[in-house]
Amino acid sequence: RENIMTAKSEIFEGMAHGGKGFLCADIDGYERILASTNRSITTYGFNKDADVRIVDLAAGEQSTTFTLRYKGKSERYETKLLGRHNISNITPAILIARELGLNVGEVSDALLGIDPLLGKLSIHNGLNDSLIINDSYNSNVAGFLSAVATLKDMPQKEKIISTHGVLELGMEKEASYSEI
Repeated sequence: RENIMTAKSEIFEGMAHGGKGFLCADIDGYERILASTNRSITTYGFNKDADVRIVDLAAGEQSTTFTLRYKGKSERYETKLLGRHNISNITPAILIARELGLNVGEVSDALLGIDPLLGKLSIHNGLNDSLIINDSYNSNVAGFLSAVATLKDMPQKEKIISTHGVLELGMEKEASYSEI
């Protein structure tokens, strides 16, 4: 973790003066990364202290809607991607697009054109009007927990989880499965 934070700080230091960086305020140690640079960094995320806050996230059967609050305005977006982590991942792309002059409508259209990858919270129609969310590609505990949280946010009353487990946990297997 220490090396990752150092590397992230180095990325910002490598930016040209006048460049602009974006940093997720939801990661551990983001404050230290900010403090280590004098570059122009905009923070984003669900964190209440972020410059750009992700709020009002709502998971539907086929999409996720959310609002970005920054610079005194609120912008509402929708994507076919599910999960808080995916919203966090696409937020800097939205911010860069807005910085480059795209309007909210253009960004919204682009977001709706992004389809989930098969096996990464991809949505499928099942028998008897059932909805299947395939997250079989998961390879770590954080991803598995994010998928469970996404399912929890879905509007259906009855939910079933089927998994082959998280592979390659080694010595962490027992603690990881307890957490799950």
